[in-house]
Amino acid sequence: MTIPSRVDSPCADVGAALAAEFGKEEWDALRHAVKTKHGAADVADIYKCSAFIQQLLSELWDGDKRCSTLDQLCKAVVAFAKVQTGPAETAMAGETGSEGGSQ
Repeated sequence: MTIPSRVDSPCADVGAALAAEFGKEEWDALRHAVKTKHGAADVADIYKCSAFIQQLLSELWDGDKRCSTLDQLCKAVVAFAKVQTGPAETAMAGETGSEGGSQ
């Protein structure tokens, strides 16, 4: 799997791509629910915060709110991490079960 550059990616605006797949109303409801759950309902620009984005995507994935954009994004992140860690660390993580999360 090749990982597209940020500029060339068809999902350069991940939020817009996810909103298109989920539908604007559902996407807004999902984002607001995560904001509220984590006590950030009053933070206006939280959608640009990398920690919030990570939390939102993680909760979507864990909550089985899946779509092709989210699936592609998660696969690209895992592929990128494998390239960064190298084969030895990746193999070790698989043997010890420290990859975290369920698939």
